[in-house]
Amino acid sequence: MAADGRSFFTVWYGVCPGWCDEGYWTDPRWLHATLRYSTMAIPVSVARLRQFERPLLDYPLVTPRVNILESNASFLNGYPTHTLRAKAFMFSRYLEKNGWDYGVLWERLILNGKQSLDGSDVILLPNATSMPTEMQVRLRDWVQAGGTLIAVGAAGVYDPWGKPDGTLLKAAFGEGSWKYDARVWVPEKDPTESKVGAYPPRGTVYRASLGKGTVALFSQVYNEAEPEEQILGYVAGGAKQRAFYGVGAKFALTLREDKVGNRWFLTALNADAFDAATDEIRFHGPQVAVLDLELPGIAIPTRREGDESVFRLQLAPGEGVVLELAAAPR
Repeated sequence: MAADGRSFFTVWYGVCPGWCDEGYWTDPRWLHATLRYSTMAIPVSVARLRQFERPLLDYPLVTPRVNILESNASFLNGYPTHTLRAKAFMFSRYLEKNGWDYGVLWERLILNGKQSLDGSDVILLPNATSMPTEMQVRLRDWVQAGGTLIAVGAAGVYDPWGKPDGTLLKAAFGEGSWKYDARVWVPEKDPTESKVGAYPPRGTVYRASLGKGTVALFSQVYNEAEPEEQILGYVAGGAKQRAFYGVGAKFALTLREDKVGNRWFLTALNADAFDAATDEIRFHGPQVAVLDLELPGIAIPTRREGDESVFRLQLAPGEGVVLELAAAPR
C-alpha cells in the first residue's frame, strides 16, 4: 500500500474506500474498533506509513514521459458524448497492463499555466473533438518540436462551442472538414498517403508527420476490436526512453527522485492477492546500489547493461516494498 504510493483508502479494497464501510474509522468515537474485517489492518498500515513517510512525502515523482491529456471542453461538449472518459480508461488500461509509467494532463491546467506539455514524449488524446484554438496551437507546436500525439477521434474538429475549427487537423492532414459517419470519423479529402492500414473491423489509422513529430489519429471511436497493439506501437516509437519499468509488467511501480542526494526511491507492489510474482526491474540512469529499506544493510544484486541498472525482484501476494537506488560513487 505505502509502497505503491496510493491512498490508504484504496489498498485493502482495490477500488473503493473500504475503511469507511460501516463507519468512519478516523472518528475517535469509534476508537478504531468498529467490527469489520479491515480493523486489524489499521495499526499495521499506520506503522508502515510512518516507516516510509519521509521518502514518500519529501521527494516528487519522476516526471512521466507519456501522458494522457483530458480536454475539459470535450468532456462537456465533445461528440459523441460519454466517450472521452471511456477512451481515457482504455489508454490507461493499455499502459498499466504493459508496465508504462504515465501521467495525466488537463487542458484547463495547461491553459492556466499550471501544467505544461514540456517533458512529454508521447501524449494520448481521448476523443477531444471540442478544443480551444489555443490548446490546439500548443499541441501543434509541441508535435512540431518532436512529440508524438496519439488521438482517438477527430481532435479539435470543433471549438468549445461546437463551431467548426480543425486547427490541429489542418496542420497535420491539410485543409478539409471531417464528418462522423457510422461511428467513424471520415475526412472530406481522404489523405490516402497517410493511412497506415486497416483498423478492423472498420475504421482507419491516419498518420502524418508534422515538423519533427508525428500525429496518429484513430478514426473509430467505439471499439469493436481492441487497438491495443497499434496504440502501444506508437507509444513505444515515440517514447525516447523509459526511466524505469518491469520487463514482465508484474508490479505496480512508482519512482521518486532525491536530486540533492543523487538517489531514487522505487516502490513496487504485487497487486495479485493470490500468487507470488517475479520480474526483472530496469532503471535508466547512473549505476546504482539497490537497498531494501525494510531490511537495512541488505543490498539487492544488480548488474549493468548499457545505460540501465538491472535487478530481479520477487514479491509475495499483496506484498509491497520501498527500495532505495543510490548512485554509485564515481
